[in-house]
Amino acid sequence: MPSPTARPDPDALRRLVVALIAQELEKFRGTTVPAPEWQSWADDTSLTANGLGFDSLGLLQAAGRTNQFFQMHLVGIEDY
Repeated sequence: MPSPTARPDPDALRRLVVALIAQELEKFRGTTVPAPEWQSWADDTSLTANGLGFDSLGLLQAAGRTNQFFQMHLVGIEDY
């Protein structure tokens, strides 16, 4: 079992987050987002109108999906 202080591979973490966003984009658009498309997104690809096209509700859904996957709500940071 990895140490709680172990850091994940940044490239693997990036690929995971991009895949989560791609899933939400598929729901938002109602179409498939092909892997070559989302694998080509740059770190500075905008999630909003000038980039992937999420509106405010889509951004909330993408953030919520990321929060759910990483269980960030269990950390308790919202209390601060």
